[in-house]
Amino acid sequence: GYDLPSRVADHLHWLGRHAERAENAARLLRTISARLASESNHECAVEAATLLATITGPSADAWPFTTDVHRMRADIQALVHDPDRSGSVREHIDRLWRTASVVRDRISIDSWKVLARVRRDSLAGRMPLRSLPASVADVLPHLDTLIFDLAAFAGLGMESMTRGPGWRFLDMGRRIERASAAISLLSAALAVSRPSSVADGLRGDTPRLDEMLLE
Repeated sequence: GYDLPSRVADHLHWLGRHAERAENAARLLRTISARLASESNHECAVEAATLLATITGPSADAWPFTTDVHRMRADIQALVHDPDRSGSVREHIDRLWRTASVVRDRISIDSWKVLARVRRDSLAGRMPLRSLPASVADVLPHLDTLIFDLAAFAGLGMESMTRGPGWRFLDMGRRIERASAAISLLSAALAVSRPSSVADGLRGDTPRLDEMLLE
């Protein structure tokens, strides 16, 4: 009974997911960048590398996490600005823009203007020259602007969009992506792998982790 073709519902669902992915990635990278910009001790580097692995994906044989600050700074720059880098903020915003272009008639004029500003602000960021040292402090204002724009789009969707089937698919996409991001973050932060030599040393009389948690 609703005038909502299945392809439009699918696009609205992915519009919500891409918007949430871009905002989640921007917020996480801002947290990592702020830590690396204000701290330089080893503990902070390990924490930042653990959080960064939720986006880049840790390699199976990497132990401990790569704590090379210069390498992490280069990764952060790429994850913010590089459209060809998988999982980057720029890649998510490009996907968001393409999806929104398909369902432009289903979103409000104000929401479309905000999305245009999101795309413009994302294009305003530039990768630093390879000859120059990468500074994570440089990306903080850029990430702040993108987070502000994406939050404005989310707010307009909640306040100015009719609570019809289209809005429900958009909202479902956001909520599913938010849950997925929370699971990935908890998995990276809590389930840190150990090298086989350490794992072998913990066998024997040492109580298993699940038994300790049950106690």
